[in-house]
Amino acid sequence: MACTYFLQRLRQSAATLVRTPCSISSIHPGHRAFSTNHTLSAQLKTKSMTASVENWGLTQQYIELSPKEKIALIPSSRGPISDPKSFLTAIGRGCESYADKFKSWDHLFTATAHEMETDLGVKCAQRKYILGWRDWFKRGIEPYEVKIARRQKKYLKEKAKVQLARLERQGLA
Repeated sequence: MACTYFLQRLRQSAATLVRTPCSISSIHPGHRAFSTNHTLSAQLKTKSMTASVENWGLTQQYIELSPKEKIALIPSSRGPISDPKSFLTAIGRGCESYADKFKSWDHLFTATAHEMETDLGVKCAQRKYILGWRDWFKRGIEPYEVKIARRQKKYLKEKAKVQLARLERQGLA
């Protein structure tokens, strides 16, 4: 009931973007990989996972699939994303260097994590990032690069003080 009401309101509104059930803040709340003070940086707070109104139907279809169907789903290419190289370039973080290892669009979306590790030689961080974006692309979210914020100088100074204190207790400093 609430879902149909939401879809009716969505069709009536002139908004170009809607928030999907998946956002960065809901996946990684206060994750250390993004910032040092256990909160998301301002850059990541402003950019959230969004699907355009045109892709909202893809998101709804994906949600209704069974888990086995979600794994087997190979989405059609959209806009400038037409081959593995353009997809991996769009998501960034050095993933474009693995573009030649994927044979085709279908291979990009059917390769398992184990196959990426053993046969294709994709490193762990990039493998997890590719698998995440692969799933988000199936939901209708257009790929973009999510940068990891650098650690702040204050945090690095505190870390150095803690290390020095440990060494002094051990009698090494």
